[in-house]
Amino acid sequence: MTSITCPGCAQFSVQSTEELNGLVNNGNVSFEFRPFMVHGIQDMPGFLLAQCNGPETFFPLIEALFADQQNWLGKISTITPAEQQQMQGKGPAEMSKFLAGKFGLVDFVKTRGVAEDKANSCLGDQAAIDGLIKSTEAASKSGTVPGTPTFLLNGTKMTQQGWPEVKAVLKNAGAR
Repeated sequence: MTSITCPGCAQFSVQSTEELNGLVNNGNVSFEFRPFMVHGIQDMPGFLLAQCNGPETFFPLIEALFADQQNWLGKISTITPAEQQQMQGKGPAEMSKFLAGKFGLVDFVKTRGVAEDKANSCLGDQAAIDGLIKSTEAASKSGTVPGTPTFLLNGTKMTQQGWPEVKAVLKNAGAR
Protein backbone atom coordinates (compact mmCIF):
# COMPACT_ATOMS: atom_id res chain seq x y z
CA MET A 1 0.00 0.00 0.00
CA THR A 2 1.23 3.44 -0.83
CA SER A 3 0.16 7.03 -0.46
CA ILE A 4 0.70 9.60 -3.19
CA THR A 5 1.65 12.16 -0.51
CA CYS A 6 4.05 9.85 1.39
CA PRO A 7 7.68 11.00 1.06
CA GLY A 8 8.97 7.46 1.67
CA CYS A 9 6.70 6.16 -1.08
CA ALA A 10 8.00 8.81 -3.47
CA GLN A 11 11.59 7.92 -2.61
CA PHE A 12 10.87 4.23 -3.17
CA SER A 13 9.25 4.99 -6.53
CA VAL A 14 12.14 7.13 -7.73
CA GLN A 15 14.71 4.55 -6.63
CA SER A 16 12.88 1.45 -7.86
CA THR A 17 11.02 2.41 -11.04
CA GLU A 18 13.56 1.32 -13.63
CA GLU A 19 14.61 -1.95 -12.00
CA LEU A 20 11.15 -2.88 -10.75
CA ASN A 21 9.61 -2.22 -14.17
CA GLY A 22 12.31 -4.47 -15.65
CA LEU A 23 11.42 -7.29 -13.26
CA VAL A 24 7.73 -6.89 -14.05
CA ASN A 25 8.25 -6.60 -17.82
CA ASN A 26 10.37 -9.76 -17.99
CA GLY A 27 7.72 -11.70 -16.06
CA ASN A 28 9.73 -12.28 -12.87
CA VAL A 29 7.59 -10.14 -10.61
CA SER A 30 3.93 -9.26 -10.50
CA PHE A 31 3.33 -5.85 -8.96
CA GLU A 32 0.00 -4.66 -7.61
CA PHE A 33 -0.35 -1.04 -6.58
CA ARG A 34 -2.93 -0.37 -3.87
CA PRO A 35 -3.67 3.24 -2.98
CA PHE A 36 -3.88 4.07 0.70
CA MET A 37 -4.96 7.54 1.74
CA VAL A 38 -2.69 7.89 4.75
CA HIS A 39 -3.19 11.68 4.71
CA GLY A 40 -6.89 11.52 3.88
CA ILE A 41 -8.27 14.00 1.38
CA GLN A 42 -4.77 15.25 0.42
CA ASP A 43 -4.15 11.91 -1.28
CA MET A 44 -7.37 11.83 -3.23
CA PRO A 45 -6.71 14.18 -6.18
CA GLY A 46 -3.44 12.51 -7.17
CA PHE A 47 -4.94 9.03 -7.10
CA LEU A 48 -8.08 10.13 -8.98
CA LEU A 49 -6.04 11.82 -11.70
CA ALA A 50 -3.58 8.92 -12.03
CA GLN A 51 -6.40 6.50 -12.82
CA CYS A 52 -8.19 8.95 -15.10
CA ASN A 53 -6.92 7.64 -18.45
CA GLY A 54 -7.10 3.97 -17.50
CA PRO A 55 -4.60 1.27 -16.61
CA GLU A 56 -2.18 1.91 -19.48
CA THR A 57 -1.22 5.35 -18.19
CA PHE A 58 -1.70 4.74 -14.45
CA PHE A 59 1.87 3.79 -13.58
CA PRO A 60 3.54 6.48 -15.70
CA LEU A 61 1.32 9.10 -14.02
CA ILE A 62 1.96 7.71 -10.52
CA GLU A 63 5.70 7.66 -11.19
CA ALA A 64 5.59 11.25 -12.46
CA LEU A 65 3.56 12.39 -9.44
CA PHE A 66 6.02 10.74 -7.08
CA ALA A 67 9.01 12.21 -8.93
CA ASP A 68 7.54 15.73 -8.64
CA GLN A 69 5.89 15.26 -5.23
CA GLN A 70 7.87 17.95 -3.41
CA ASN A 71 6.88 20.57 -5.97
CA TRP A 72 3.15 19.97 -6.14
CA LEU A 73 2.61 18.91 -2.53
CA GLY A 74 4.68 21.85 -1.32
CA LYS A 75 1.89 24.10 -2.56
CA ILE A 76 -0.30 22.95 0.33
CA SER A 77 1.17 25.82 2.32
CA THR A 78 -0.62 28.24 -0.02
CA ILE A 79 -4.02 27.24 1.37
CA THR A 80 -5.21 30.19 3.40
CA PRO A 81 -7.16 29.97 6.66
CA ALA A 82 -10.14 31.48 4.81
CA GLU A 83 -9.97 28.73 2.18
CA GLN A 84 -9.71 26.10 4.90
CA GLN A 85 -12.84 27.55 6.47
CA GLN A 86 -14.67 27.54 3.11
CA MET A 87 -13.84 23.85 2.64
CA GLN A 88 -15.42 22.84 5.95
CA GLY A 89 -18.45 20.70 5.29
CA LYS A 90 -17.67 20.20 1.59
CA GLY A 91 -17.82 16.73 0.11
CA PRO A 92 -14.79 14.75 -1.07
CA ALA A 93 -15.33 15.65 -4.75
CA GLU A 94 -15.38 19.40 -4.07
CA MET A 95 -12.40 19.16 -1.75
CA SER A 96 -10.51 17.03 -4.27
CA LYS A 97 -11.12 19.55 -7.05
CA PHE A 98 -10.04 22.39 -4.77
CA LEU A 99 -6.81 20.62 -3.75
CA ALA A 100 -6.04 19.60 -7.33
CA GLY A 101 -6.29 23.28 -8.26
CA LYS A 102 -4.08 24.41 -5.38
CA PHE A 103 -1.49 21.72 -6.15
CA GLY A 104 -1.54 22.46 -9.89
CA LEU A 105 -2.36 18.81 -10.61
CA VAL A 106 -4.79 19.38 -13.47
CA ASP A 107 -2.10 21.26 -15.38
CA PHE A 108 0.41 18.57 -14.36
CA VAL A 109 -1.65 15.73 -15.86
CA LYS A 110 -2.63 17.81 -18.90
CA THR A 111 1.03 17.83 -19.95
CA ARG A 112 0.96 14.04 -19.63
CA GLY A 113 -2.04 13.32 -21.84
CA VAL A 114 -5.09 13.83 -19.62
CA ALA A 115 -7.50 16.35 -21.11
CA GLU A 116 -8.62 19.08 -18.71
CA ASP A 117 -12.32 18.24 -18.98
CA LYS A 118 -11.56 14.57 -18.34
CA ALA A 119 -9.34 15.47 -15.36
CA ASN A 120 -12.12 17.56 -13.85
CA SER A 121 -14.59 14.75 -14.44
CA CYS A 122 -12.27 12.25 -12.74
CA LEU A 123 -11.88 14.52 -9.73
CA GLY A 124 -15.65 14.38 -9.26
CA ASP A 125 -16.08 10.65 -9.97
CA GLN A 126 -18.05 9.54 -6.92
CA ALA A 127 -17.57 5.82 -7.65
CA ALA A 128 -13.79 6.26 -7.78
CA ILE A 129 -13.87 8.37 -4.61
CA ASP A 130 -15.95 5.74 -2.83
CA GLY A 131 -13.53 3.04 -4.02
CA LEU A 132 -10.52 4.89 -2.59
CA ILE A 133 -12.29 5.46 0.71
CA LYS A 134 -13.47 1.84 0.90
CA SER A 135 -10.06 0.32 0.11
CA THR A 136 -8.33 2.60 2.63
CA GLU A 137 -10.86 1.77 5.33
CA ALA A 138 -10.57 -1.97 4.63
CA ALA A 139 -6.77 -1.88 4.80
CA SER A 140 -6.91 0.13 8.02
CA LYS A 141 -9.38 -2.24 9.65
CA SER A 142 -7.39 -5.32 8.64
CA GLY A 143 -4.38 -4.09 10.61
CA THR A 144 -2.10 -5.10 7.75
CA VAL A 145 -1.24 -1.54 6.84
CA PRO A 146 0.18 0.44 9.74
CA GLY A 147 1.41 3.20 7.42
CA THR A 148 3.01 3.76 4.06
CA PRO A 149 4.77 2.35 2.29
CA THR A 150 3.69 -1.17 3.16
CA PHE A 151 4.77 -4.05 0.95
CA LEU A 152 3.32 -7.53 0.82
CA LEU A 153 5.10 -10.47 -0.77
CA ASN A 154 2.74 -13.34 -1.53
CA GLY A 155 0.33 -11.97 1.09
CA THR A 156 2.93 -11.59 3.85
CA LYS A 157 3.75 -8.11 5.12
CA MET A 158 7.39 -7.21 4.65
CA THR A 159 9.37 -5.23 7.18
CA GLN A 160 11.59 -3.79 4.46
CA GLN A 161 10.65 -0.40 3.04
CA GLY A 162 13.60 0.83 0.99
CA TRP A 163 14.21 -0.33 -2.58
CA PRO A 164 17.60 -1.97 -1.90
CA GLU A 165 16.08 -4.08 0.89
CA VAL A 166 12.89 -4.92 -1.03
CA LYS A 167 14.97 -5.82 -4.10
CA ALA A 168 17.06 -8.21 -1.99
CA VAL A 169 13.92 -9.92 -0.68
CA LEU A 170 12.55 -10.23 -4.24
CA LYS A 171 15.85 -11.70 -5.43
CA ASN A 172 15.85 -14.20 -2.53
CA ALA A 173 12.30 -15.15 -3.54
CA GLY A 174 13.45 -15.94 -7.09
CA ALA A 175 13.23 -12.68 -9.03
CA ARG A 176 15.99 -12.32 -11.62
